[in-house]
Amino acid sequence: MTRFQKELLPPTTQSKGFRGTQEQIPSKIEKISSAEEEVFKRLVPKFQALRINMDEFEGVYRKEDIQRDKKSVGGKKDLFYGQDSPFQHRAQVLEALLAEQIELSDWFGENATTVVPAEYDDLYNGVDLAIELPHDNETEGLTAGIDVTVSKGLSLTAKLFLIKSKIEKGELTEMKYFVSETDPDQRRRKKMPSIVIGVDPRTINELASLWLTVDRSKNPGQEADQIDREMLRGQAREAQQKLARHRAQVLVLKQIELQLEAFGNFARKKGHDRIAVEFEKLLLFVRKTLSKKTISKADEIANDSDDTFRAIRKNLEEYFS
Repeated sequence: MTRFQKELLPPTTQSKGFRGTQEQIPSKIEKISSAEEEVFKRLVPKFQALRINMDEFEGVYRKEDIQRDKKSVGGKKDLFYGQDSPFQHRAQVLEALLAEQIELSDWFGENATTVVPAEYDDLYNGVDLAIELPHDNETEGLTAGIDVTVSKGLSLTAKLFLIKSKIEKGELTEMKYFVSETDPDQRRRKKMPSIVIGVDPRTINELASLWLTVDRSKNPGQEADQIDREMLRGQAREAQQKLARHRAQVLVLKQIELQLEAFGNFARKKGHDRIAVEFEKLLLFVRKTLSKKTISKADEIANDSDDTFRAIRKNLEEYFS
């Protein structure tokens, strides 16, 4: 955890340690599954290639300002990401899997699209992924910033406390370099509600294994014969169906629902009705989307026992009530 994150923590967590969900500090030798590592190699580069290009904002911002931002990104990456760790790999795998499944498997409903931010907004504004949600005749299209976590401890608390501090000041999260998927010619600064989502390692491994099954059918290798290819295609169809229906989509939507309700109520309590409305509009969409999702009782139990989900709920009860 960085010094900046520690400063954002509530006093009780700074002096006594966070009650209930202690931080699991990742080490250099932390193990992640072979499936996660393989997805990191195959999918994450494709995800990174989709990042918004800051150079395309010349004319919106001065060239020298863009270059300054790029230089600051390089410095911050050297500071925080100089040591490539399995923990970081897991986080990037989750970001890439979420981005793909939100679009390909309609995890957030039909026509929801993802925007992969420029590294500046990732590192400085805490936006790992932006979601653009469809609009109808009554409601403007909605946008949300997603901060992805694979932590259930103090790092998670810091992310939520940063959102709380913004709400207290009547602010939303900002993306300096924003390009809409629905209107790619518009390049501008964008403010939006922000939420934190994450799942525990067992769920990430499930998703990674299913994704690999699908991907391997597309790239079976020259040594695979026709029978192997047919078998791989059959396994891939089954895996893709499981991905499309995976309990993780309900898990993250419920995390979002809990946060939007808490953030909206907190904004009202602080007298910031304007931004409360933004949280509430998103909440209506999420509840409508959730009403169309069904999972088994076993999947409900698995979701309720997810460590990250439980940590988010506990943080919200303690700091937003």
